[in-house]
Amino acid sequence: MKDEEIKREMGEPEESNAMKVIRGTGQSIEAEPLETEIKKAGKLENFWYHHKWHAGITIGFIIIGIVLAVQLIIHKTPDVYIMYAGPGAMVGNQYERLEQAILSAMDDYDSNGYKAISFTDNTYLNKEQLEARRKMGLNVDETGNIAAYQRYKMEIAAGEHMFCMLDPELYRDIASMEGFVPLEEIFGEVPKGAVDEYGVRLGDIDFYESNPDISFIPADTILAVRVTSPVNLKSEEKSREYSERHRELLRDIVLLEAEEE
Repeated sequence: MKDEEIKREMGEPEESNAMKVIRGTGQSIEAEPLETEIKKAGKLENFWYHHKWHAGITIGFIIIGIVLAVQLIIHKTPDVYIMYAGPGAMVGNQYERLEQAILSAMDDYDSNGYKAISFTDNTYLNKEQLEARRKMGLNVDETGNIAAYQRYKMEIAAGEHMFCMLDPELYRDIASMEGFVPLEEIFGEVPKGAVDEYGVRLGDIDFYESNPDISFIPADTILAVRVTSPVNLKSEEKSREYSERHRELLRDIVLLEAEEE
């Protein structure tokens, strides 16, 4: 009796044609043991268990490196650093409008092929301005106003933002301490719109008239360039270059002539 018949009589399933072909080639028909795969998985798990912190830190540094590299590529070094402090609040696209007005007036002071500014603003109201808002029935955030003034004082102490656009009261505080570069040192003479020996009233120069989109900045805002901070860490040569950029910006803005209709 053939093997197949014996198996059928014993209730064993008949071998398929495919299995017969495989058996005829001499290949093993038994399943491959999973021992190799298990060993590989075990090694990976064991490595991760013992080195997960090192691996995690390494991956973190790689991600940080990529982010920093991207930022270096897209970051533009500012030509000048500008600070505004006063009652004018910049909302919506108002900052972009002010930035565009300034960029259109200035040159590429560091000659790197593009123009860029760093800008910081602090919406601050003095006592009279706060009282005026109350009389108009408007909300007054005194806590926020105090915080804005403290931020402004920190900016003044840091000395990074040398080109100032200030409310007259804030301006007088610094001018009284001779904290601004004299206008004659910048222009060679007292220019149009000068309020004293240090500052120029924004509303009295053609730059303001030529850019009606920046009327949210009060006309009595005063423009001035700060003297180099005593805590400045730049070399003497770098300090002169840094200061000169901001003096050039004041000259470009003040001497800009309004286009005739």
